[in-house]
Amino acid sequence: MKQVIWLGLALPLLLLGCDQGPPSAQEAEAELCTNLVRLETSLIELSQINAGSQVSELRTARENVANAYRDVQSSAEEVQEARTEELEAAYNEFDNTVDNISGRETIGEAANDVTASLANIQSARAQLDADVNCM
Repeated sequence: MKQVIWLGLALPLLLLGCDQGPPSAQEAEAELCTNLVRLETSLIELSQINAGSQVSELRTARENVANAYRDVQSSAEEVQEARTEELEAAYNEFDNTVDNISGRETIGEAANDVTASLANIQSARAQLDADVNCM
């Protein structure tokens, strides 16, 4: 019984010791670089949407880009060199472009606008990658 009580008292202290605190600068940069690769992968998947694609494929690809973008934004907060303004502007332009696709347009008709917005995100992502010096 004494062992159970001791364990009950010691467990919270042990758990407090597990708190790692904020990541080191190197860990934060590595996480950001990993998230930039995920964003690049999702952008490549989105770029493969074409006139023969289904609307559901476009929606899924857009959601993957959105999730990867949010991860980049989150991890960039921990990296001093990360300047995300250009990426944010490009992402917002892309998001607005997709939002403004008319229900009457085909994916093929909307592809030119989406492709231009996609190129802007890819350029901003590459610049952020260079700023942080991801390898």
